[in-house]
Amino acid sequence: MSAPVLAEMLEKMRVRETDDARTVLSKKLSYVLRHGAKQLDLSITNGGFVSVNELLAIRDLFGNVQAEDLLEVVESSNSEKQRYELIHEEDGWLIRATTKHTMEELIRGTVG
Repeated sequence: MSAPVLAEMLEKMRVRETDDARTVLSKKLSYVLRHGAKQLDLSITNGGFVSVNELLAIRDLFGNVQAEDLLEVVESSNSEKQRYELIHEEDGWLIRATTKHTMEELIRGTVG
């Protein structure tokens, strides 16, 4: 990922120096799942899910975040409000944001 693209995404995510690690991960996750998955060339299922492993492989954005850390943030976020949906498949976890998508295909339900 180019530095300008990363900088633009981080600005849109509204990550602040004062944010703790959980908040930063939550902001990144929300942005990518709602707005940036296509820009990052992530595979998106018909239901709008992306692979957690594929997501975390974007080292420029997620660094060394482990799947367990991401799942913990999802669980914590979902305790406040249902923000994410997870499904476990044979080859790992899939995740999607439940609301506020701006990717046209997810809005229309025509990803594929």
